[in-house]
Amino acid sequence: MIEKIKHNKTLSIIVIIIIYVIAFAISYLCYRYLIFDNVLLKMFLFDVIATTLVFLGSMLFNNSSIYDPYWSVFPIFIVPFFILETTGFNVYNIIILVIIAIWAIRLTANCLIRFKNLTIQDWRYNKFQTKYPKLWPIISYFGIHMFPTLVVFIGLLPVFAYIDAFSEGNSVEINGTYVISIAVSIFAIVIEMIADVQMEKFKKDSSNIGKINRSGLWKKSRHPNYFGEIIFWFSMFLFCLAVRTDLWILIFSPLIIFLMFVFISIPMLDKKLLKSKSGYDVYQKETNALLPIFAPGTKDEK
Repeated sequence: MIEKIKHNKTLSIIVIIIIYVIAFAISYLCYRYLIFDNVLLKMFLFDVIATTLVFLGSMLFNNSSIYDPYWSVFPIFIVPFFILETTGFNVYNIIILVIIAIWAIRLTANCLIRFKNLTIQDWRYNKFQTKYPKLWPIISYFGIHMFPTLVVFIGLLPVFAYIDAFSEGNSVEINGTYVISIAVSIFAIVIEMIADVQMEKFKKDSSNIGKINRSGLWKKSRHPNYFGEIIFWFSMFLFCLAVRTDLWILIFSPLIIFLMFVFISIPMLDKKLLKSKSGYDVYQKETNALLPIFAPGTKDEK
């Protein structure tokens, strides 16, 4: 029965939705029965419980890619929940919520477009599962599920601080940084969208099989989609800074996400592509890892 479901894309998507609904519903019930009043800590425990339940669903269907949408799904759920539990909705909270929603819906939709069915698991997960079969459940829980969960929660700390700044009785002055925050967040979403569309168009052309995408943003950057993602999280910090200039310390939130991409995601992907794509070593020398401008360029360009 499970194998039949896993081979069908529609049924696979329904299964993932059911797992997430159950995970969030149980986490919400646990949240309501927590006896302390610290909302942020309760939100964190909500996050950990939900991630654990998604992990159990991943183990049931032997596919840790079930967790993949969590990166974009969790924020669009927890941010309005945090607003309701603290300040209530106002125009400024709605602005950042709309921006996060656009980012989350676009990223989740892109994940859905690329999704085939539950028989296919991310190549990185397959690598760990094959290399460390006995340790796989531990690696999956802490490395694939819990680690990104912690990174996203840390990335959301400036958002929580921004929302909390509008608590009743607080005096908030909006400065030019606020406008910059909106502009940077939109810029980041557009960069990610353009990069994904360009890559999807490239892959759809059968004549490009085995080739390297050197068009558009991919001409100077090997990972322009990651560049957009990193910029988005820095924009969340800018939103916080616009209303709480004393919270410079929260720069560590987007920095952790930046470090994750630079020292984990990008090296792993580059290493794989060096083995599977002919000429990727040359492409690597002629491009930046992230920045889609000012690349070293080809000899001809020089």
